[in-house]
Amino acid sequence: MTGWKKWLCRLKVLLLSQLRSPFFYLTAVLLIALQLYLGSVSLPAASNRVIGLVNGGGRYAEAVTGALLEKESAYTWKLYPSREALEDAVISGSADSGFVLDERLDAAVDRAESADYSAGSGGVQVPDLSGCIDYYVSTSSTKGAAAKESVYACLFDAISPVLVKSAIRAGVLFEDSGDAVWQRALEEMQRVAEEDTLFSVRFEIYGEEEAPADESADAEKSNLAMIAALLLFAASLLFATAKFRESSKALAIWLRKGGWIYRILEIYAPLLLTGLFLAILLFLQGLPLTPGVLLLIPVLLAAALWTSLFARLFRKEGIYLFLSVALILIAGVLTSSAGDLFFLNSVRWLRFLLPSVWIKGCLLL
Repeated sequence: MTGWKKWLCRLKVLLLSQLRSPFFYLTAVLLIALQLYLGSVSLPAASNRVIGLVNGGGRYAEAVTGALLEKESAYTWKLYPSREALEDAVISGSADSGFVLDERLDAAVDRAESADYSAGSGGVQVPDLSGCIDYYVSTSSTKGAAAKESVYACLFDAISPVLVKSAIRAGVLFEDSGDAVWQRALEEMQRVAEEDTLFSVRFEIYGEEEAPADESADAEKSNLAMIAALLLFAASLLFATAKFRESSKALAIWLRKGGWIYRILEIYAPLLLTGLFLAILLFLQGLPLTPGVLLLIPVLLAAALWTSLFARLFRKEGIYLFLSVALILIAGVLTSSAGDLFFLNSVRWLRFLLPSVWIKGCLLL
């Protein structure tokens, strides 16, 4: 029997032994459970542009939410049915942050509008909006502070007639503060706003524009592939602990120069079976099985080689496992969309040294 046939036979033995190993089935079930769970939730990501809104009632809440949902924006404004639904979305990461607007806005504006100027108070009554908008944010939110500007810009646009009316009634703008004056001023203000003669915003898109639905679907596929890639990388690190078993050491010594090949196949056999199970699960979750999936066979072999070399750096299993956890956390940042953050520019190239990025690339081809 030639050399390569011997190694194919040994790989076959290793594959069959995995199918009789309780440890392999326990690991496979755990990875499948993690894939199902993590694939069903929206992981916080720097690319998340969804800002949640809740219309709790009132004319100003209706005006602001309507304006935000209709206007073209860098954010994706999404209306949620209740405060609880918005809070869950922000916590789970499906929304970056969120705002609740309700009748407290109407009450604040009405108090300012009904102020008595007959005694010549000499000041414009500006609505006190503190505590009138509830803001929901999580530790992973990155766009909430900037989104506040859009919310309050729409709000002040809605209450600007009240501010103009209050300024006229207080005698700040004109000597005549009668009803006819502020009614004429509001009519002129409305005409200018409708004609859009003062301000104009022009949006220019460079490159190819993708439909929001396609972008959302691509993001979901990328999220599923990223989770599977990280799980397979973690599995390869876990399977490499076989190096520290006495039986594995004895076989590697017996094979002499071929011991390093056996170390790789010892990781590759369970990793290949696990990759097959996860590929089937990804197909059931909606990720199409493209021809790139076939590249998993050589890529997982390369991942097994990478992990085998990494494991050779350690003599004690405890230190190896501790640093493996740290490595998985680093891979999680660099493999996910968080790796595109500007402060990682100097080390972004490191991602291509990690097997998780290779596996993710195969799944998305």
